[in-house]
Amino acid sequence: MYAAKRPSKRPVIFILIVAAWLLAACGSRLSNANWPGLSAEGNIVYVAFGNGVLAYDVETQSNQWVFSPQPGRLSFYAAPSVEDGRVVVGDYGVSQGMFSPGVVVSAYGLSAGSGSTPDELWAANQIAADRIVAPPLQVGDRVFVGTADNQVVALDATDGRELWRKETGHSIWGQPSYKEGVLFVTSMDKKVYAFDAENGDLVWDQPTELGGAIASKALVDTDLIYVTAFDGKLHAISQATGEIKWSAEGQDWVWGAPVMEDGVVYFVDAAGNIYAVDGVSGKQLWTQTVEGTVQTAPAIADGVLYIASDKQSESDAAIVTGLLTAMSTDGGTVLWQQQTAVPIYTAPVIVGEDVVVAVQTTDDLLNAFDRSTGTKKWDVALPDTSQ
Repeated sequence: MYAAKRPSKRPVIFILIVAAWLLAACGSRLSNANWPGLSAEGNIVYVAFGNGVLAYDVETQSNQWVFSPQPGRLSFYAAPSVEDGRVVVGDYGVSQGMFSPGVVVSAYGLSAGSGSTPDELWAANQIAADRIVAPPLQVGDRVFVGTADNQVVALDATDGRELWRKETGHSIWGQPSYKEGVLFVTSMDKKVYAFDAENGDLVWDQPTELGGAIASKALVDTDLIYVTAFDGKLHAISQATGEIKWSAEGQDWVWGAPVMEDGVVYFVDAAGNIYAVDGVSGKQLWTQTVEGTVQTAPAIADGVLYIASDKQSESDAAIVTGLLTAMSTDGGTVLWQQQTAVPIYTAPVIVGEDVVVAVQTTDDLLNAFDRSTGTKKWDVALPDTSQ
């Protein structure tokens, strides 16, 4: 199945997203105009948004705990990393004020157990001089954190001790990826870096930079890694050397990471064009479109893509809502669509028979839909973390 591609353009809301991010990076605080970071393990979803981090049990539909280390001052963007009962999350930093310039940025190790507040296992303070936008990655007893001041930092996951630190050419917005002792890091300098995860030694940096910045993580397969960039392309890169093997064309910037199922790689550009590409040859298999601007990666499970976009009102351009589309990987047939009251700028997560999204407001922050039918099952607000 082939559908007409939406023409390349820079949607107004997309420009506003970028502008808001840049303005926020210069300010001392963030409002809830920032986007949530969402992850899941088992039947628990973890969402970092505004001043706090919420753990929510999808099965019992109950809050497990809320973490808010500095209410009213501190904000979170990056999705929490969860592994072996431990949650690691990085904050967006606290400005030190007029007479003490700079930003204090921290990462936290938390117990994933129940209770009104989690146990804080450790805090790595002053980990960076600029914000943490990229979700941390846990591998065994290590945590890898990418920062907006170009740093890749390895921490001991048990106590937060710094083990090594390396630098890239620009900010890191995408979560690091890992395979067989090698850490793959994407950077806004249009390059991918491979580091030895044990000691931080550089294995390679990409000999040929891409045509645009990379704002999302690398997808790691058998011999290749796949990255998307602001040049509107999907790039297949050798894991061994960093050489670009092939590139598949899109029509607009790509914010979100690609996903893969059964040898096919899928990516979505900012204009709402979805592409299915053969993971070996790079041949385009089909394209389809969804309405609105897409800032994030799709989710994929059992032959279905779940794509989050915005939906601009036809009568009032200032009104923007969210749209969740379920699409078959067999040709791109739309299975169902559901609207949310406010935009969705965060990748959906799959939890059992539900697909869960986090929207851009503390009210009705989490929304769950039946994966098969699209029926809305529940929503929940972020508890007050301002006190």
